[in-house]
Amino acid sequence: MAIRRNEDEEDNDDDNEEQEAKEALADLIKNIKATKQLFFAFVPKGSRGKVVVCTSKTERDQAAKDLKKELNGGTPVLGTCLGSPGRKVFKLDKEPEDPDVLSETIKKVLRLQTKLNVVPDLQLKRGPLRNKDDEDE
Repeated sequence: MAIRRNEDEEDNDDDNEEQEAKEALADLIKNIKATKQLFFAFVPKGSRGKVVVCTSKTERDQAAKDLKKELNGGTPVLGTCLGSPGRKVFKLDKEPEDPDVLSETIKKVLRLQTKLNVVPDLQLKRGPLRNKDDEDE
């Protein structure tokens, strides 16, 4: 025998999901505005993707894993971030393929997600990023 859910229960589920999404967005905005060092993950999906900013490394790793499944996206870019939104320094764990494209994508994604104008400054944790111009020489 099939159990029918009434409309009130369905509305409750929708309200809970909406509330969780609002809380996640408020958390992201609060963390982006924070000037202390936090952990971030960016999961690319085409020319877009999603960014999460967390207070702990394990929380960030779990969020990146969940986002990758949700978006069916590419390999997450992980690292730490600090500074004001006007010039947020993103220290990456690994060297990205194209730092300029990554920087512009993160800027665009954060603008779409949070409505904040964040200027990302990408750096490597272990030294400077390589430029394409340096490789050509």
